[in-house]
Amino acid sequence: MMKVLYAFLTRYSTNIADLNILATNSLLKDFQDPNPFIRRLVIKTICSIPCLFELAFQLLPQALCDSSSYVRCTAAAACSLVITDSNVKDNQEVIDKLYEMIRDPDPTVVCSSLSALNEILYSDGGVVINSKIIFYLLSRISEFQEWNVTVIYLVMKKYVPKNTDELLRFLNALDDKLLDRNPAIFTNAADLALHYIQQLNKDFSEDIIQQISPQLKLLLSHSSTETLASVLDVIEVFVPKHKAVFVSFYKLFFCRFSDTCIIKVKKLKILTELINSNNVLDIADELLLHCCDITREVSHQAVHSFSTVIRRYPELKTHLNTFISLMDIQYNDLSEDILSALSIIDLNGDSHIKDVVLAAVSKHADKVNNVESKLCLLKFIGRYGREIEDSPYMIERILNDELSFQNEKLMSFLLMITVKLFLIRPEEMQLILGQVLQNFQKSSCLLLKKQASLYYSLLKDIPISKKVFQIDDTCLSTSETN
Repeated sequence: MMKVLYAFLTRYSTNIADLNILATNSLLKDFQDPNPFIRRLVIKTICSIPCLFELAFQLLPQALCDSSSYVRCTAAAACSLVITDSNVKDNQEVIDKLYEMIRDPDPTVVCSSLSALNEILYSDGGVVINSKIIFYLLSRISEFQEWNVTVIYLVMKKYVPKNTDELLRFLNALDDKLLDRNPAIFTNAADLALHYIQQLNKDFSEDIIQQISPQLKLLLSHSSTETLASVLDVIEVFVPKHKAVFVSFYKLFFCRFSDTCIIKVKKLKILTELINSNNVLDIADELLLHCCDITREVSHQAVHSFSTVIRRYPELKTHLNTFISLMDIQYNDLSEDILSALSIIDLNGDSHIKDVVLAAVSKHADKVNNVESKLCLLKFIGRYGREIEDSPYMIERILNDELSFQNEKLMSFLLMITVKLFLIRPEEMQLILGQVLQNFQKSSCLLLKKQASLYYSLLKDIPISKKVFQIDDTCLSTSETN
């Protein structure tokens, strides 16, 4: 019944002003109740009603010293509701008390005090800690529940070891936590240890990674979704620098059916970093498998990762046939993603692969809808306009799309590619170029009008124009304008 009354008071206090005044005596009386649940309820209520903040400031010092850890925890958390930048100087005693409560016997109270200090002192950089507090918290870390461990480690990250000796003392104190069976304690301890090392730029991180690798393997194989996501966050940061350690168990980063979208995306990013000449085929097959994932984010990341890998390892161009065949799949804008990926791959040197790719581009050009994909299509035309038979019609389709005119970057690129293609295929492009120049002269964008005028003047001297666009009489330049 008491809980219902206080809930009513909190909800309707703004509508019934006199209600708060009438309730003050009852609140003071209830605060003396021997039941800690009642005392906690009083603190929680008065700190939720702005017009009772004066009463809150009166009772908070007592509540922070209450014999019940239940009340102390609530009071510590409630401090952040009533103390703001405007009154923080007037409540220095409460802030000092919160610092004292970092050494409270109850770990929940410790966590609430740290969180409150971080919020109250946010404009000044949050809670201030020193090496003594760090060692004290490390000595008690096993007492904290999993959901509190993250708060403690985030606070510890605020401190930077002053020298190598202090760093080694911290790492020694973390040693047993790095082997802890509790995933929350282990992952946060590993993240903290590696963070300390980075702050001093000491090259001890390889030793730490080697030490925790057995535990990482175990967590990658058997973990809940939340734990696995935390482990992957830690690994993702250090994979680029420590590939040699992680590549030994790269298959643990292959996606599982039960993995969530976020986890799959993280794994695909990590796999891209772990590729080498020994595992390139395995990882390429894994990436191709997820290019057609039903989830848009996963398929997009897989396509992006595969294109990154194929640029690094040209011998994988034989996989392009499979990659290109995925453009026939009609969901997740997959054809547009693949088109974007193909636009950054150098196709010169393998005439068969080039023919296959260009044929696919021609086949799927009409599926291009968004601005980025249209830009990629224009890049293909700029590079291989001579080989793509229907490239003039691709430009015409973009030109006839009214939405294209809403993007100045696309229009500027369209004009440049149109002029470039005209210099190679003048008979087919003459009318299209005329239409483009005419439209641009009517444009409200001054930059586009000047660009059209410049190209028109330049085209009066065709030999000079070809030199400007790096075009000779035998082939189209592969140079690309950014």
